[in-house]
Amino acid sequence: MEIEVRARRLVLTDALRQHVVRRIELALSSNRIWVDRVEVQLGDVNGPRGAPDKFCRVLVRLRSLHALVVRDLGGDLYGVISSAAERAGLTVGRRMAHRIRTKRRLGMRFESRMRFAGA
Repeated sequence: MEIEVRARRLVLTDALRQHVVRRIELALSSNRIWVDRVEVQLGDVNGPRGAPDKFCRVLVRLRSLHALVVRDLGGDLYGVISSAAERAGLTVGRRMAHRIRTKRRLGMRFESRMRFAGA
């Protein structure tokens, strides 16, 4: 799983980059086989005005599926990163569980049709 971190209107320190990578890896660890690439964009909406406007956008590209995007906004950048990473992990888990259930259901239907067809 490749993780890319970018920043807009704020300084991306090594500590901040390590926090992002650690939180993303932890959140996606149980579904890491499905994840191809993760792009994280951090930023400050209003610049140095001081309002609670830090954002984190997590784009998860899944293997053989479309990408999913999770966004979060708040005053504490580290908290926003943690929240967005956790939501991304939950979303990937739900999406993959749904895909597996659908494949099983369709496969069972196909097998039952084959039994009745005499094959």
